[in-house]
Amino acid sequence: MTTRDLPWTPPNTEDVEPLPVGRWWDAVSAPAAVGDRALEMLGRESGAVIQDDLYGKLYWLIGVDTARSWCLRRVRVLAALADETTLLGVPPRCLDG
Repeated sequence: MTTRDLPWTPPNTEDVEPLPVGRWWDAVSAPAAVGDRALEMLGRESGAVIQDDLYGKLYWLIGVDTARSWCLRRVRVLAALADETTLLGVPPRCLDG
């Protein structure tokens, strides 16, 4: 799957936009030290990642309902909940050139 095939692309704005988890994607959150190691291991196989330097976290955008059963130390799955909305700050897309 390429970016062209995705039903969603990052907002084309000038600032971070809070978007609901579970609508277009779920997210996996990891502290920077864990996330950096995961990025090394995944290389070009990694999907979209949001780097939050303020809180020292990395967020992978993944398919909805693909990681609900994951139980990994220091890794948190963000998914839609029946009784509340979880928002993730998504930066504007990077435009090449």
